[in-house]
Amino acid sequence: MSTSYPACSNGESPVFLLQHNATAGNVLKRASTSHLVDCTDLCSANDECLAITYEDKECKMLSSIGESTGHLNDYVLLSKNCAKSARICSSPFQFDVHRQKILVGFAREVVSADSLSLCLSACLNAFDSFGFECESVMYYPVDSECILNTEDRLDRPDLFVDELDDNVIYLDNNCAGSQCYAPYITQYIAVANRQLANELDRQLIADRESCESLCTQRLSTTTNDFNCKSFMHNPETNVCILSDERSKPLGRGNLVKADAPRTCRNVPSFERIPQMILVGFAAFVMENVPSVTMCLDQCTNPPPETGENFECKSVMYYYNEQECILNAETRENKSELFIPEGEEFQVDYFDITCHLRPETCPNGTTLHTIRTVNAALPEGEGSIHILQSAGNSVADCMTKCYEMAPEKCRAFNFDKQTSDCDLLYVDGKTTLRPAVHSGIDLYDLHCLEQTKVCAQKNNVTRFSRYLYSIYDAVPSQFYEATALTNCLNLCAYTERCEGVNYNRRNGRCELFDKVEGNGKPSDFTDFYKNLCLVEEVESEYSAAANVPKHLLPNVSHSAVTQKQEAKLHIISAKVSFCNYGFFICNSSLFLIKSA
Repeated sequence: MSTSYPACSNGESPVFLLQHNATAGNVLKRASTSHLVDCTDLCSANDECLAITYEDKECKMLSSIGESTGHLNDYVLLSKNCAKSARICSSPFQFDVHRQKILVGFAREVVSADSLSLCLSACLNAFDSFGFECESVMYYPVDSECILNTEDRLDRPDLFVDELDDNVIYLDNNCAGSQCYAPYITQYIAVANRQLANELDRQLIADRESCESLCTQRLSTTTNDFNCKSFMHNPETNVCILSDERSKPLGRGNLVKADAPRTCRNVPSFERIPQMILVGFAAFVMENVPSVTMCLDQCTNPPPETGENFECKSVMYYYNEQECILNAETRENKSELFIPEGEEFQVDYFDITCHLRPETCPNGTTLHTIRTVNAALPEGEGSIHILQSAGNSVADCMTKCYEMAPEKCRAFNFDKQTSDCDLLYVDGKTTLRPAVHSGIDLYDLHCLEQTKVCAQKNNVTRFSRYLYSIYDAVPSQFYEATALTNCLNLCAYTERCEGVNYNRRNGRCELFDKVEGNGKPSDFTDFYKNLCLVEEVESEYSAAANVPKHLLPNVSHSAVTQKQEAKLHIISAKVSFCNYGFFICNSSLFLIKSA
């Protein structure tokens, strides 16, 4: 096969492709590795390695691969290719290959590519180049054309079809789908008593809130972001497992049984129970809903036809029929009517009760804000990110934001002149970044542990944040792979801690007993000043001054040629697809607890 490369040229990096129509060739070297990603790392470092197979922790590096024999392999086979991109994720494989297949209806851009390598690079760089995330790609080697899609085959299996005429390679982008872009937000789905089989990529000790936070920020131990798509947490042992896979049918992973004690979730989430339905309480049935994500969105934001007083308490989604059912009751209230569905249907039931209850801070913590001076989160086109406007003071805005239900307020922009604030459902934890805005301060909500010194000051704002900035000094203490909330609590409980550096990529937390002078720009670190010990001096300086310009809104879109537009029209004309306004971008959470 000609789609593998043993060595990459200057500026390129190795990427791995999961193969389904190939067999192992000549074995170059054997090794025993704990994880698949360790095997691909060995191949990356060996210029003679063209591909790898992995089975029962045995890693075989190959100097060649062969055509398919028509039988399913017992092993995982990954071929090595090259791509030039800063968005290559830390994952065992970056693309999933399916030859002579196409996805109909989601083509967004057509780019010219003389090689598969250039096509892979175009897909990985699509957000920077065109302003959208490339979920999958179709490469036509004869025409040197590369078609970038906004969805993948896992989202729309009904539109994943054979291509009988043209020579084409379809690839899922495994680096996509692990983060959300405004106006979408990350929402987690819980599956009780289950965990993913053989997908234990990153394991650490953390409480449930920290485990979720580390997945959302895509904690990584390498130079590339880890595309965390799910996490598993055991509340008895506090074992936190981060994975780059989702469970079927939204992903490739299989669920297996895993018991642990019952626990209460404070962060809003859906709870998924596969192949179960609630009989007799379907209040609203919608047909032709193309994805489970859009179905859940209809529950959090019911359409006007359901009436002003309707409260969606649970959902059922039939995948093959694309049918979305909004229920007025839950399985907890009507357990006798919660029954299995027949095997001829693929259906999931989702509870949303946790999302509809007001939240409270975990025991031992109180509500506080973190301030980003002279900065504001973008409020979206037509102010779509704003839930409502309020006023009077920072404390008043914080209380109003926290008490909002069922909508979830995550942050607010505060006008220092008028004392008005805009309550926002978005925050700056993932892809949305605050911008410089004189006279406006951004406040994020955090539940932090109370300390004696801060309690005496009675200040609702505990820390001041300086984005993409690092305090350049030797820390008095440091901790690895720590969630932000834990890092700030460690500072608050230390006898003398005037500030912390927090690395968003790897979770490194550095504490400083004394802070003097200014910091300097940093790609992955934010500095937090402890306002319990250090007074904020008001100035015109913006704490968002170091945010890279390319991360701010208003990404320019390139023009598409007439030929490319024509091909896009032909492919897209076979399906109509509608985006809803207050869309929820879902990632999966597997919360291990007893029934």
